[in-house]
Amino acid sequence: MPMLGGAGEVGGADTPAYSSRSTNLSALAAVLRTKLTARLGTDSARLDELLKRLVEVDLTINEQRVRFQDAIRAIKLVSPLPVT
Repeated sequence: MPMLGGAGEVGGADTPAYSSRSTNLSALAAVLRTKLTARLGTDSARLDELLKRLVEVDLTINEQRVRFQDAIRAIKLVSPLPVT
């Protein structure tokens, strides 16, 4: 009875069906690799944009915090605030 699967055997690696399947899988892998690489590039560019925006917002917040602290430092209370 013939065995399946090995090279040189019936249904093995040297059969046209195996070779065709291997070629199809290689082509599919290449297509997927191309798509994933493109997605990675797009997502990486978007992440760079978001990080740049985050740094800008963080700087703006810190700048406003400093201005606010400077503004309230100048406030002088002549009497305690009433308790409510």
